[in-house]
Amino acid sequence: MCIMLTKPANVELNYDAIEECHWRNNDGCGYTAALPNGMLVTFRSSEIRFQEFWRKLKEHNKHPMLIHFRAATSGGVTHENTHPFLLGKGDYAMAHNGVINCTRQEGESDTRAFIRLAIDPYIGAYPNIIERPKWQEYAQNAIGKHNNKLAFIRKDGQFFYINKNLGVEEYGCWWSNRNFKPAPAQTRQNFMGFNARDISDSEYDLADAIYQERRDRLRQRSMSQHDDSQADEFFGKLYDERCEAAIDFLDADANIIQVEEATCKICDEVCTTPYLLDADTFEAMCMNCKNTYAKNIEPNQPQDEDHDDAEAGSTNSTATATAATSNSTATSGPGVAVQQNSCCRAESCGCKSQHPVVD
Repeated sequence: MCIMLTKPANVELNYDAIEECHWRNNDGCGYTAALPNGMLVTFRSSEIRFQEFWRKLKEHNKHPMLIHFRAATSGGVTHENTHPFLLGKGDYAMAHNGVINCTRQEGESDTRAFIRLAIDPYIGAYPNIIERPKWQEYAQNAIGKHNNKLAFIRKDGQFFYINKNLGVEEYGCWWSNRNFKPAPAQTRQNFMGFNARDISDSEYDLADAIYQERRDRLRQRSMSQHDDSQADEFFGKLYDERCEAAIDFLDADANIIQVEEATCKICDEVCTTPYLLDADTFEAMCMNCKNTYAKNIEPNQPQDEDHDDAEAGSTNSTATATAATSNSTATSGPGVAVQQNSCCRAESCGCKSQHPVVD
């Protein structure tokens, strides 16, 4: 089982605990440290030896750190699958402990699949999405409340968690499980044939190769591929809920005007784009959500490419006019098609990043 830990600033790492983590989980290790200048620095490797990794950790002893040691359960033992993962524009990093049942691409780990499905579509439009209680609730429902843990570090050194209660706190750090406790010497002898703490590098390499071979044989017999679409279905429902909320807003018999600042009822976000405001109820919807969720296509109806081209070049005033027209034409019925990882194509959005679009 993987293990991760969060280390606050100026906390000394426990050598024996870190070595144990590396010994038990040697399919890759990495860390993200928050520097005083507000930047995150990340190191990841699927091959590094413990002593070299320990030296790198010591370089950031005064900094808050998110550290991860991997025991691969899905996806290859590669640099790409090694934690932590930088998110969005590099303001956050994430690591995961557990197994998430979701649809994976070839060679992709379950953690990378979760980021692709549950974070990448949102973080372009909402950079602080992982801090939002609603998203945290959605994420917890998607990964479950009993085994999986997620840990995040922000560029200022602040930590965020999903299922933090499943971990433990010791040596001044939070650990995702108890596998940092040094194993008895006999346990190591059972795995490797001798005590791995007191051997030379060449003997360690031989013992490690034997251990890897044994573990690979066990894994081939017992590991099943997780290819169900639970996460896809869950976040698809989230898309549908926001689509319906946006369409209901525009379909209401309301006096809608444009304002510069409000709180969006769809994403609960205050951002810099203009807002459509119901002057009677004072409910508002931001242009991000309007352009992302409030397009409705009848079932099996081909998309009008000319309409899309015209809308891509629209101005803020044109977007407002489109919203007014939608009051009488939008419906909340079926036929909402979700296209992931596409540009919102709206000048009023201003983000020019990749996030979900409802076409």
